[in-house]
Amino acid sequence: MTEVETQYPAASIAVDQPESAVALTLPRIETALYELLDNAAKHSGESPAITLDVAVSPVQVTVTIADDGPGLPETEQEVLETGAEDPLAHGSGLGLWLAYWIVTTLDGEIEILDVDQGTTVELKLPKPETEGSEPE
Repeated sequence: MTEVETQYPAASIAVDQPESAVALTLPRIETALYELLDNAAKHSGESPAITLDVAVSPVQVTVTIADDGPGLPETEQEVLETGAEDPLAHGSGLGLWLAYWIVTTLDGEIEILDVDQGTTVELKLPKPETEGSEPE
């Protein structure tokens, strides 16, 4: 997040997180989060307002990133919804594709929740199995 704040000093980034949130992931998840935050800051006007919410359930950690920009264009939405691009139908940059690839290779999910009042993207990351729990 510090990189995004440095690169976009006019951006306001509010974080709502629990004291701890442990997901079964690898360090590359930081790249996916950076790409999503960078995209939100880059495309949300002169003074973007971005929120990052982290929630923990018994089986997953959910990270929601929302911005107040103009919304995600349909071609970009398709990258996150289908995970596929081709020479005739593709996103304008690699950031969203990279985020999709990283999250899905970590057994997570990425979904667009809203594009009408800005853009809201949700990541669902699995939690490590705890001793005594059975896989679902």
